[in-house]
Amino acid sequence: GYDRAERFNTPAAAMRPWNALWNHLASHPAFVDELWAKQPFKLSSPIPFAVGCFGLAEIEAYSHTYPAHYAASGVLTKQEGGWMMKGMAQQDAPQGDPTAMQFSDIQRTLATGTVSLSNAGFFMPPAAAICASLLEAVQLPIWLNIYVTQPGKASSAPPHTDKQDVIAVQAQGAKRWRVFAPPSPNAKMEADPFTRGKGTDILSLDELEAPLIDTVLEPGQVLYIPAGFPHVTDTCNGVTSPDTSVHLTLGVDTHVWDLSYACMRASALRRAGLSPLLSSTFSLNKLDREDWLLLHAPLPLGFSAAAVLPPRGASPADAEALLVQHMASSLGERMITVEPERWAGRDAAALVEELSLGEVAERYLTHYRNVMAIERQVYADAVYQTRPITATYERAQPHLDALTNVMQGLGAWSEGKPEPTPPPST
Repeated sequence: GYDRAERFNTPAAAMRPWNALWNHLASHPAFVDELWAKQPFKLSSPIPFAVGCFGLAEIEAYSHTYPAHYAASGVLTKQEGGWMMKGMAQQDAPQGDPTAMQFSDIQRTLATGTVSLSNAGFFMPPAAAICASLLEAVQLPIWLNIYVTQPGKASSAPPHTDKQDVIAVQAQGAKRWRVFAPPSPNAKMEADPFTRGKGTDILSLDELEAPLIDTVLEPGQVLYIPAGFPHVTDTCNGVTSPDTSVHLTLGVDTHVWDLSYACMRASALRRAGLSPLLSSTFSLNKLDREDWLLLHAPLPLGFSAAAVLPPRGASPADAEALLVQHMASSLGERMITVEPERWAGRDAAALVEELSLGEVAERYLTHYRNVMAIERQVYADAVYQTRPITATYERAQPHLDALTNVMQGLGAWSEGKPEPTPPPST
């Protein structure tokens, strides 16, 4: 009854059950210690309130809040590979806001392939509420796309990787997922391991080992895929539901916003006037899979900082100092592990001092907080829709501009240049 009342009295989804789900996940020892950023898994039981949480009816109901230019359909740029999103054609004259998506265009496009509603969490109130709930549970930046696929499609998405850790929530219909361990980055050094199978790159199943997971997601079921783990989907093999598949892809965006040891390393080396290339010559993709993953692990921020922070009672300043020290020393250890010859004769403590890794860690902690502050504004704006706008894209654009400014600021700081002035606040 309380959940129904909450849903009735807000323009968004009831957040209390989502809060409980995400808090349970973010505090579960197995997820924190063994699975986060390391292994894919599927929750054993469907989540009742996730069934139908955002299906075709909700997409139609909230289409007027969503900018048409973000909607796209998946296409192949080359035979059997090279997946990319092509803007969805608008054929119907918009009613009201000319920038808003028309549901009839989605229905028409579905016949040709999967429809993607990118950044849906920035615009549609129920999707934004789910994002806000996950953001507060994991204390990390969140993004949400919605994917819609007709049943009977032999390929919903070809093999590819994503830069985000993905939490897929099946809302309607069913979809088969196969998830694989990442191929070694040095097998194709020119490709970005986080965007394999996209654009002009082809990721073949022949490059991959046997699937770690081969499952059909039914309504209410949840699947977690770490960033960089290849996956492929269809609505044909093993799918018996006659309903159109709708699933939410919640992205945990540590890598999108450079919150990894690899990015922290690059900043430290650039500030020291050193090359971020391996031995000043080679791409990081020359590393074997284990060393590459070690260096590209997400920083211990958000929920994952719990293992590092001191017991209750410590002051915020002491907790921050301990976290900064851990980030700096852990980066030093990882750098020595992956480039022992370059850093011969130094231990982690020496590298922390030589490269001012403590200062770099402090700057990355500030960067993380800046990103989180903006994302909280994004989702509050999208949930409650209180700021007047004249076109749908204006709902998110000031926040996207602010995020761009934050990224430019980190880049400028890393190069020892003046940071740009933040855009006016909304």
